[in-house]
Amino acid sequence: MNEKIVGGVEAVPGEFPWQVAINIDGLYFCGGSLIDSTHVLTAAHCADGARFFTLTFGAHNQQQNEPSQFTERSTVYTIHPNWNPNTLSGDLAIITLPTPVTLTNRIQPICLAGANAPNYVGETLLVSGWGKTQDVGGSVSPVLNKANVIGITTAECAAVYGSIITDAVLCVETTTTGQGPCNGDSGGPLSYIQADGTYNQVGIVSFGSRLCLNSGNPDGFTRVSSYAQWLTDNTGLIL
Repeated sequence: MNEKIVGGVEAVPGEFPWQVAINIDGLYFCGGSLIDSTHVLTAAHCADGARFFTLTFGAHNQQQNEPSQFTERSTVYTIHPNWNPNTLSGDLAIITLPTPVTLTNRIQPICLAGANAPNYVGETLLVSGWGKTQDVGGSVSPVLNKANVIGITTAECAAVYGSIITDAVLCVETTTTGQGPCNGDSGGPLSYIQADGTYNQVGIVSFGSRLCLNSGNPDGFTRVSSYAQWLTDNTGLIL
C-alpha cells in the first residue's frame, strides 16, 4: 500500500499546500491531494476496504504538530467503479470531508488536468510525498520531499509491465533524474508546472517496482485526465 520519494530533495515548507498526509485505519500511510474544500483525491489501493482516514492538511513535518496543520477524520469515500487490484486500472478514490476545510496560505487545492490534457511524454513532472527516501529499509519520511521525473510513452511502459498499461496510465522514467516515488507516496500527486507557474495535477502515484529506483523500471500513475468526467460527476468540479 506504499510508494516513496527516492533521490529527491526536501520541499520548501508550504510549497505544496494541497498535499495531504493520510493515515488509513491507524495502520497504513498514503498521500493525497486537496482538490476543493471538501474532497481529497488519492489512490483506490489506499482506500480499498478502509474503515476511516485521518487526514492532515498544511503539514511539512507530518510527525510534528505544526501550527499550520489541521487534522480531520473521514469515513466517507468513493472508489472508481472500474478499480481492479489485479490490473491496477481505475486506481483512484475520492475522500469526502465531513465539513469543508478552512483554506489558508498553507492549505490550498490543486488544479486538476482536464480531459483534453496532453500526454506529457518527454515533459519534466514533479512528484511529492512523505514516502521512504531509500530503496531498501527505512520508513516514511517525516518531512515532505519532491522529485523530478520524465514522462514516457504508453508503449515504453507496456514493454516492461505488459497489458496492464493503457492510455489511462501515465508512466515516467526515473533513471535520467535519479529520482522517483517509493513506499509511502501512493495516492499523492504528480504535477506539471505550467508556464504561468500554476501546478496541474496530472497523475496519482499508483505503482512501481518493489525495488523503486534500483530496478530501473518505470513508475505508473493514474492519469487524471482519463477520469475527468468521473471526477466532475463525483465532486462537481468542472475540468
